[in-house]
Amino acid sequence: MQRSLLVQLVERFSDLQVVLDDLKVSRIGNIDVLRDAFSMAISRLGQRRLTCFIDALDECDWDQVQDMITYFEGIGDRHYPYIHIENGIKLTLEDQPGHGHDLEKYVRSKLRVGPKKRIEEISGEVLQKSSGVFIWVVLVVNILNDEFKRGRLFAVKKRLKEIPPKLNNLFKGILTRDSHNLADLLLCVQWILFAKRPLRLEEFYFAAVSGLDASSLSKWNPEEPTEEDMNRFVLSSSKGLAEVTMSKARTVQFIHKSVRDFLLKDNGLRGLWPDLGDNFESLSHNRLKQCCEAHIQLDISGLIPSDQELPKASSYEAKTLYQDDVFVQLEYEPEFKAITAQTPVHWALAKGHQNLAWLLIISNNCDLEAKDSYGLTLLSCAAAYAHVDVVKQLLEKGADYEAKDSRNGRTPLSWAATYGHVDVVKQLLEKGADYEARDSYGRTPLSYAGHVDVVKQLEKGGECKTRDKGGQTPLSQVVADGRGNVVIMQKFNSCS
Repeated sequence: MQRSLLVQLVERFSDLQVVLDDLKVSRIGNIDVLRDAFSMAISRLGQRRLTCFIDALDECDWDQVQDMITYFEGIGDRHYPYIHIENGIKLTLEDQPGHGHDLEKYVRSKLRVGPKKRIEEISGEVLQKSSGVFIWVVLVVNILNDEFKRGRLFAVKKRLKEIPPKLNNLFKGILTRDSHNLADLLLCVQWILFAKRPLRLEEFYFAAVSGLDASSLSKWNPEEPTEEDMNRFVLSSSKGLAEVTMSKARTVQFIHKSVRDFLLKDNGLRGLWPDLGDNFESLSHNRLKQCCEAHIQLDISGLIPSDQELPKASSYEAKTLYQDDVFVQLEYEPEFKAITAQTPVHWALAKGHQNLAWLLIISNNCDLEAKDSYGLTLLSCAAAYAHVDVVKQLLEKGADYEAKDSRNGRTPLSWAATYGHVDVVKQLLEKGADYEARDSYGRTPLSYAGHVDVVKQLEKGGECKTRDKGGQTPLSQVVADGRGNVVIMQKFNSCS
């Protein structure tokens, strides 16, 4: 939240971006650092006014809410009557005339239970019973519409009287009203509650199939099941309490945070599946593990000719079998841009995921010369992080080994020399990298060398006495940078 507020503020007022100059990327996750930057930005607003709307406080832990209130002395649209605020205006949504109007408008537009007079009568009863809870209204309208669709006109009023006014009891009633596909419901709940991250629609569908009918798993043909089929499965398996988001990622989630609260905080899980007892979470993780095991055991022999043997799992050929599915399984799409304007390959290299970077590169779905916000190409990034295999792959793909970064004009060889990656240095030199490539300061790769083996490689074609724009030689620069141990200085002296 704090990061989002800061970003929105500096994007709206570009002159405030100066507060980011001293903000290091490695400390962006630190709440105190973000608050300091936000406070500094506020202090530079001058006569400009700023209003912050903080939504969904009831989805945070109590300590987080208290901490935020102390910092902002103001709240969003959720009513917290038991929190004392020194300076602020309290707006209780349920007491606002517009809220009641919105509820009434929703019911009258969505309720389909017969003639207009009948709709008005039922609408009044729904609104009276709802106590202003919007999600309760949404669920109840759907229930009553289903009764009408089945021709049970006589049962609509009776059904409304049976529906409990409290939201938790309504959830319980929805989940226990029938015993159809209870295995689907259980696995649906387990995946939404305990997956490491929200699953995209196709991920959720096949994750569920892996646990319900692993024998039916095969390479996905988008014509069957279709996205519509998967949407229907989400609706049926959750009994209407889960949905697919409208975001680009299209992930599966509960229709409201109160569903999760009912299951976890209000003992809904114990009431629905008492036999799982207090071990529900650990048993659920074990169940999800079994689903994953079933999926990875999928027979992929049909992806290669029948007369060809399967390659070894550790081989390059084995990795290419799955390359078409890489972007289906990745959390980020090919055009993903991280906080430092990274591509997926930049991100993978920076995080040390060498195999993932390799897969992305061989998929032919990335720009080999793409640069991050520091102006580093993929090859410069791989060279800096000593990802030898990735460097080899990029060079074979035709990446420009003389490409200079946008900030300092440094080449991949310069970056490899800086961090003492002698194997990468050898690869680049064998490819024909320029020993004497100068950056914007006039420095050559040799002047950055801090490892004796790197110096040995670079002195073969590099000039030891060349001076940069500041008049420094590689030797004097090593001493100035504090990289000059005795062995390295002796090596520089010998080549000089």
